[in-house]
Amino acid sequence: ISMNDVVTILLHHLGSTCCHQINTEQKLVPDMTPRYLEQLSDIVSSVTCNEQQLHCVLVLLNLSMQSLDSVTPELVDSITILREQVWNILSSNYSQAILKAASKILSNSFELFYSSEEAQHVMVVELIKSSQHVGCQILQTSVFSHIRAQLDSSLAQERSAWCAQEIIDTVFCAATAESCTLIGNVVTMTNEAFQSLVSHMPQRSPCISLLGSIQSHLFRYSLSHLDNKETTTELFNYVKFALQQCRKVYDTVLSVCTGLDELEIVHVETRLNMFERLVKSSTLGLILPPMLCLLCDKKLHTLTFSESLLQMFSDVSVVACQAATAVHDKMKLLSSDSMIIEEGGERSEQFQEYLSSLSVPAPWAAGRTVETIHPVRDNYKFKDTFTIPGARSLYLRFDPRCATQYDYDKVIIYAGASTSSRKVAEYGGNTYGFGSRSVLGSGWPTDQIKVEGDTVTFSFEMRSGREHNTPDRAIWGFACSVRAQESEEDMLGMPVLADTALGLSTLSCHALRILYEGPTASEEEILCKDLMESRLLQRCVWKEANVGSLIRDTGITSHTIDRLRIMCGKPGPVFRPSLKKIVQPEDIEIAVIAAAMKHLRFELDTDNLELDNDTASLVNKVLTRLNAMLRKLLLPTLR
Repeated sequence: ISMNDVVTILLHHLGSTCCHQINTEQKLVPDMTPRYLEQLSDIVSSVTCNEQQLHCVLVLLNLSMQSLDSVTPELVDSITILREQVWNILSSNYSQAILKAASKILSNSFELFYSSEEAQHVMVVELIKSSQHVGCQILQTSVFSHIRAQLDSSLAQERSAWCAQEIIDTVFCAATAESCTLIGNVVTMTNEAFQSLVSHMPQRSPCISLLGSIQSHLFRYSLSHLDNKETTTELFNYVKFALQQCRKVYDTVLSVCTGLDELEIVHVETRLNMFERLVKSSTLGLILPPMLCLLCDKKLHTLTFSESLLQMFSDVSVVACQAATAVHDKMKLLSSDSMIIEEGGERSEQFQEYLSSLSVPAPWAAGRTVETIHPVRDNYKFKDTFTIPGARSLYLRFDPRCATQYDYDKVIIYAGASTSSRKVAEYGGNTYGFGSRSVLGSGWPTDQIKVEGDTVTFSFEMRSGREHNTPDRAIWGFACSVRAQESEEDMLGMPVLADTALGLSTLSCHALRILYEGPTASEEEILCKDLMESRLLQRCVWKEANVGSLIRDTGITSHTIDRLRIMCGKPGPVFRPSLKKIVQPEDIEIAVIAAAMKHLRFELDTDNLELDNDTASLVNKVLTRLNAMLRKLLLPTLR
């Protein structure tokens, strides 16, 4: 026997022992000294040409690293050498088993190999950039799962280091590129390759899964620290960046819809039917909907929210509506041979009303299906009670396959919570020519059955024994759907593109409403509300001389107001010339700013206009409230 065979047998024995040790609580390994790690490194270097031996050594290294609690200064050099060796193995063309074993070592001992946050971030960025290699893909899945577990278990009070801007930008850009490529496959792949792709969809890629965990943690942390202005600003910046990336994916959807015109009609129909699966696997289906849902939290609906995100909401909402309508139009064109739309012609009214005619999803309206086993067996008994709280009536529809061997093998329906309640109906038998060769009464119902009240009870018993010539279809049993509404319309959901388009439109409306209403009323304003609405105060006549003298004393002009607005980034509402002549917003602005300055005993140098932080914050607040007041003056004229 050769020396190489002896070494292989010994390493096989060592590897088997290590596999057993990994799955036990007490791990029997030597002390992790620099000498021991150097020996491990030498062994790894010597067996790189033999995959069987290398696999056994990698299992030993995995066990050894799991027994190490922390990296002491004397172990740093040895750990660095081992890390580089494992990384080189992952970057080489080894078998899947070797690559998986190497990825387990790095992912299970991630904090030991990459002890600093900076090193961990660099490693993740490098993984994303090298994701084309098979070994890096396997390692990416393992490491990202490890990071996701950390993020999901972290407390909301502590901001994770994985929410660093560099990590968010890199991961989101990678997820966007993946999504664009995935959706672009609709027009670039062959028919066979496309069928193979969609058979695994929808599914999350490692990048999108990690991004979802980062987003969830970021919102958890931000919602628990809303009093911190910096945290809120970072959250809104993330939302801006996310919407920018999602817009790129929407643009890809629109380009795909254009590219479908070049494919054969048979292939177009197949690919459009599977299009929803691909969208659900992209950032539009896995990242955008949760983010829109989280942004509906009323705690976030502030003036900063509206000012920061309104423009982006509006822009992306337009593109989202275009993408949702474009896909719907393609589906409609395929389903109706007679419908022809010429290029440049007007679109069908049905297409224009697509988003406005969508029903709001109501999953509670789907009810439930009550059914026996199929087929039913001898002496089978079944009883079930179903309640939809608050329902006035329940609507029952039986499956067309319902059948029992004899008419006395029947289901009885009761309008109540027990079999002692009022009996509604009973059904049994079959029309296939087996058993009783007949049905009970008028047979299994084909129309809906209405049961008064919110509770229904089903009782079924198989009294006869199955005869040898009776097929399964003649003793199929029964299945009945129970719902609280008469309509059969499916209310479980809507297409992802339509859902996100409506969500973006809703948030745009929320932002507009907040911007119109202005800042939240203070306690003093609430207390003075009745006073301001009193007719006595409304009849007061204010002398123009007082306002004029106030303005002259401060030296504020319309030019000063314009400069203040530019410096604070607060443009005023736009009035039509006819309305501007009536409302005279310039005079109102000058009077309000002058009154605020005099009330706060603050002098504004109009010749050398420079604002420090405190002054800029004060002027910003005054201009925000002033804009809200001017908008309210403008609203009645638009009605």
